Amino acid sequence: MKKEKVLIIEDELDLLDLLDFNLTRKGFITAGALDGSEGLSKAESFRPDLVILDLMLPGLDGWEVCRRLKQKRKDIKVLMLTAKCMPEDKVKGLETGADDYMTKPFSVKELVIRVEKLLTEKRQKNLHRSVIHELSNRITTLGAYSRLIEGAEDGNTARKYIQSVCRQVDSTEELIHEAGIFLDADLMELKPEPCGLYEVLKIAADAYRELASRKGVTIRIEAEENIEVITDKYAFKQVIFNLAGNAVKYARTSGEVELRATKVDGKILVSIRDNGIGIPAVDLPHVFDQGFRASNVPSTVKGSGFGLYIVKVLCERLGAAMSVKSTVGEGTEFCITLPDSAGD
Repeated sequence: MKKEKVLIIEDELDLLDLLDFNLTRKGFITAGALDGSEGLSKAESFRPDLVILDLMLPGLDGWEVCRRLKQKRKDIKVLMLTAKCMPEDKVKGLETGADDYMTKPFSVKELVIRVEKLLTEKRQKNLHRSVIHELSNRITTLGAYSRLIEGAEDGNTARKYIQSVCRQVDSTEELIHEAGIFLDADLMELKPEPCGLYEVLKIAADAYRELASRKGVTIRIEAEENIEVITDKYAFKQVIFNLAGNAVKYARTSGEVELRATKVDGKILVSIRDNGIGIPAVDLPHVFDQGFRASNVPSTVKGSGFGLYIVKVLCERLGAAMSVKSTVGEGTEFCITLPDSAGD
């Protein structure tokens, strides 16, 4: 799963190392530069999501670096970190394009919180752009089919176009629903509490049993009833619901979906397996990307491409590891690994 990148442009090596250590410990991928020119060069090759930028740098100062960064990539986030504490300095920094401004001396904990907040805002803006783009495309498609229906010369042709319209409407409804879930996931305050895994798997199985029945798919649960994990129930349920729904959707007719929970070596493993169409090997590295759909998904199968992205975001927030293995024509298995925080 993609980790966010932070570039630190700071000419005090000890401070650069301190920031690098704390941000790496929080799960970010980091890179450093000791002057403005090196920072711009690193920004080109490293492609950071956010830059922590000192102002008083050798050569190019921080204001000029910020101006050039924003000129090339408007979506990049810039947090200025400087000893210049006069109000006019802060105004100048924000006018240059900085997204936030902190003065030295500073709290490392506060800086990390600000970095996380800026990156949350960036993810939300990216999602908004993607959703608007997708909605625009689908409305354009709906308009095209509507005009074809209007000009259809016989009822059979019109019905064919109406079926296409219905598929687009279903897909659009799913997109709007999943985008709403994502925004909730990224903003909600997590409330860890004991969560019975068998109960969650059963609720998900029951929710999709009617759809599975229509396809002749059997849903099977393999889990001891006393396995518990300390986690946020709402977020974890959403992960399982999304994965179970996908499994039923892509299982072959008269196939099987298995929801399993086990304890292994001090970890809890939750897996959702189907025997459906599978995912091509070339697509596997991208299945958690925002808006991505595998190349072998039939056009008749509705979907927004946001479901697995939501799963990734929620798992990251829950501190859960996520993996997938799949073989085309045989099926797919998603596995979530959680610490056994509830004990034996």
